[in-house]
Amino acid sequence: MFTIAIAEEKVKPFQTVALHFLVGLALFTFGVLSYLFYFYTINITNAASSMPELKRWGPVMLFPGLAILIISLFRGRWLKKPKNNKALRIIEIGCSILYAGYFAYGHWWLPAGIFGILAATLLLATLWESNKNRAQFINIDEKGVQLPSTSRRGSLAWNEIEQVILRFGILTIDCVDNHLYQWNVNAAEFSKEELEAYCSKLVIANKGKNKGADW
Repeated sequence: MFTIAIAEEKVKPFQTVALHFLVGLALFTFGVLSYLFYFYTINITNAASSMPELKRWGPVMLFPGLAILIISLFRGRWLKKPKNNKALRIIEIGCSILYAGYFAYGHWWLPAGIFGILAATLLLATLWESNKNRAQFINIDEKGVQLPSTSRRGSLAWNEIEQVILRFGILTIDCVDNHLYQWNVNAAEFSKEELEAYCSKLVIANKGKNKGADW
């Protein structure tokens, strides 16, 4: 069996810091707007605010947002460490869910929807960052090619494969139905000639056979 490691596609540091910055900016902006809206309705229009708690909730959003902005602008190196990044992501998700619930309770659906979408985006970003830094492998044996977990398919049988090529750090699998799979891979202990000869033998041996079930 041949096991080939896919070259890690690490999350770019600027992407991580940029998302933290955007979250901080969103929290800070809504904090300022909430606080100003409260004083506008109370002091200028002399009307009772529909959500008098904005006097307290404005700073509750403003100060965490300001803290996140400062960290993302001046503590980028600290923030790039996976442990610190994940901890701040959890805080951001918690704040977003809390604010979404608060605005939904007051029937302010637009900001509630914005913070709900922000919470979902942060959750997906956390999962994406974790998966991007996890090693992935392609396994090749007599049964076929087992694809990495990030692929849509779990495996390819040999009667589905036309050719397997390893060139310049790129593994290419050309299928009989014209589908093409490619990955950047790390240097292997075996030679490309050895891999290609092994695959070619199994492709020829299984050519024309009925397609079997995935394994």
